[in-house]
Order: sequence, then C-alpha cells, then structure tokens
Amino acid sequence: MSAGQVVRDLLGPRWFKPLGDAYRAFFVDLTAVAESFPQLPRSGSILEVGGGDGQLLNALLARFPSAHATMIDISPRLGAALDTTLLARVQLLPNTSIRQYIERGHPPPALISVCDVVHHVPPEQRVRFFSDLRPLIGPDTLLVVKDIRPGTTRGYLSYLADRYISGDRSVSLLDESALETLVKSAIPGVRAERTPLFDRDAPNYAIVFRR
Repeated sequence: MSAGQVVRDLLGPRWFKPLGDAYRAFFVDLTAVAESFPQLPRSGSILEVGGGDGQLLNALLARFPSAHATMIDISPRLGAALDTTLLARVQLLPNTSIRQYIERGHPPPALISVCDVVHHVPPEQRVRFFSDLRPLIGPDTLLVVKDIRPGTTRGYLSYLADRYISGDRSVSLLDESALETLVKSAIPGVRAERTPLFDRDAPNYAIVFRR
C-alpha cells in the first residue's frame, strides 16, 4: 500500500479532501489546465482516460456547461471527488481499459483528455497506449494530453511525490518534444499544437492533437 493510500485511510474522506486539494494545488492549477483546452462543439462529449478522482473533470464541465462526459480508468476507484451537481452529466466506467471501452461500441467523442497519465505508463508501453486510442480519433476529435516537463524544481518534486507518496516506482516524465514524437508515431496523420499552459503554470504543459 502506498504512503498516500495510508494517509487517505487514516484521515478518512472528510479530512483527506482538504489536505488532498492543497497537495494537488501545489503541483497544478486545474483551472489553468481546463482553460488551456480548445473550445468544444455545443453539447460535445468528453472522454477522460485515467480520470482518477475527477477533479479535472469538475473544471472541464464547469467550463463546458453543455458537455457530458465519460471517465474510464483501470482502477476500481474512480470519480471520488466529482461535484455531486455534475453526476447526471458523467458516466463512470471503473476497471475499464481503452480497448474494453472501444469493444463496447462507443462512438468517437468530441474531446479525449489524457491528464497526467502518460508519465505513469512504462516507456515501453506508451506507443501501445496511444495506438489503442487511434480508433477513437475521428476527423473532428480533439486529443488533449497534459503532462509535466522534467528538468524543473516543481517537476522533480512531482516526480518524487508520484514515486514515493503515490507509490509508482516506474514513473518517468517526458517533455513536449518526446510526447509529440510518441503520439505521432502511434497515431499517424495527427498534428500537434502546444497550448500556453506551460507559460501559465510551469512545469505543466498541454498539447492538442488533431487529424
């Protein structure tokens, strides 16, 4: 069990939430992340891959009030921090991989969000991760990948937190150029557009990929 999970279990949901919010805010401004996403078509659909507790989705659905969303994660814990007023607009699919989601026949969404997921995927599995997403990248689908640039103090602290508090000993950060090369090799024909997120909330960055 990771140190973070021990603290969560000891404090319980009431006291862990404010501590977790402060901890997250040190590393990333989720409002800035949401505002870096391009505009969606009216009533557009969002697929969040590796959605975790749902904090980013709270910000995204606040920004896009007509959108609905699906969160998938291979973890059995999903969406614990979702705003209860948004639950009617969200479908939660825990214990669900990208391939399993596709096999259920879901159509391509307007937006796919992959936030702070790639650095948790072992490097040798990253091409396959994005290759699995390829059937969901329709001509009008936007893929937004948010991650953390290595080589900065806050980035290094984030790495240490993931490795020793979250307990992911295989965590490995990658910069924008490496991410662009990775996605383009897995999904031929996409082009990359860097957002201003890094200038606003370094070392966090977000890249928009589209066909």
